[in-house]
Amino acid sequence: MIPDLRDYARSIIARRSDLGEVTINSLAESGQQTSVTYLVRNDKITIEQEALNRVLDRFSDDTRIMDQMSARIDMPISVVERLADKVSEQCRKVLVMHYAIEETVADSLANSSHFEVMWKQVEKA
Repeated sequence: MIPDLRDYARSIIARRSDLGEVTINSLAESGQQTSVTYLVRNDKITIEQEALNRVLDRFSDDTRIMDQMSARIDMPISVVERLADKVSEQCRKVLVMHYAIEETVADSLANSSHFEVMWKQVEKA
């Protein structure tokens, strides 16, 4: 049912505190920017790794959603590592603090991401 709803309706659902795993996965899969932002900011629910990875796959270019996601304190370290190079500098510092990853590791992930973007642009030239 969730994929058939408009995003404003998904946003209302994403704010609920009683969401199950199937609903969360469906929102991560079919939600748009607004509903997914509400989903990742909903600290009353636990979002499993599968849904977090889906959000990362779909919205990795959206720094706003990535920054909102970085405020979660219940993510697996594998998700945090993927997220570290997709957030703003300030949110990267929050990730380093909350998840006790070394700042040099986070910086190197961010730098390697910049090189990948540069090579993708050069390869099309």
